[in-house]
Amino acid sequence: MHTWADIQQEASVLEPSADQLMQAIVQHNKRQLAAAASATADTASTTPSPAPLLVVGYVMKPSREEQLSTAGLLHLLPQDGLSFMPFDTTRLPEKQGHIDILLHKGSDELVTTADGGVVWSDRLLQLQDWLKTRFHICVVDPFENTKKVLDRLQLSLMLNQLKHVRLPSGVVARAPRYIHLDSFDGAGLPDILTSAGLHAPYIVKPLVACGVKHSHSMALVLLDDALQQLQGQVPVPAVVQEFVNHGGVQYKVYVLGEKVRAKWLGTLRCWCKQFRRCSHMLGVHACHETLLVYVTAMYMVDMLASKLPSLHILRPQ
Repeated sequence: MHTWADIQQEASVLEPSADQLMQAIVQHNKRQLAAAASATADTASTTPSPAPLLVVGYVMKPSREEQLSTAGLLHLLPQDGLSFMPFDTTRLPEKQGHIDILLHKGSDELVTTADGGVVWSDRLLQLQDWLKTRFHICVVDPFENTKKVLDRLQLSLMLNQLKHVRLPSGVVARAPRYIHLDSFDGAGLPDILTSAGLHAPYIVKPLVACGVKHSHSMALVLLDDALQQLQGQVPVPAVVQEFVNHGGVQYKVYVLGEKVRAKWLGTLRCWCKQFRRCSHMLGVHACHETLLVYVTAMYMVDMLASKLPSLHILRPQ
């Protein structure tokens, strides 16, 4: 078994392999843990005990790991009482050393089912089974909580509980109105929308919220009769949700214990008032931050392209 000292010595002679390097770091961290436990048990010692070391195993795709590492995160050697260690889901968990915390991006381990849904990969399910008997490992976030945000219908049902929240000063919180559709074609579609309290504009989203390429193929529909134009453009099943003008700003809120952090992000601006003045407009299709505008009048193409140069115009057939 290679130690950190072994690797330092060999590095002057040969290039250590990635596996040698990882084994050395694991052994180094184990010694740190043993030293911390020994110092804690020795209550008669007059020297201050070192801060406990927590080893964080992480599961995520390589590109995400590289992005976080470049930002100075996921440090392998102990720093501020933490040490990070890549956790390989293709290997047996018990062969990968001690961890106290598992940090995962479960949406990187999704597979598509025959009906268009998504489920955890087999190797992630095996990891979850292994964790059931490792009560000392804290999972961030618990998989049962993460699963709720993978399906937009389940997420909508969960957000409906906001109506029971009592806020100060008479403020009322509610989720956007929505319906679930398996097809954009059907004579009764207008009645279904009306009964749900939905009127254009609305935003149409695939049921799968993340983890697969088509999860971000969305559409902003500006007129009630434009929804059928999305057949074949947005994957089904889908959620049709009322579009609420939010000033092109969204806030992502992260909660860890009692700590709350909010991040401001730019998002889809409301083009509704400008576009609805023209009765020829069929809708706006947003896919991966690109807006595709459907028009039926040729004279509108140059006007839209000059006013909204960032849009890609789909010319009528």
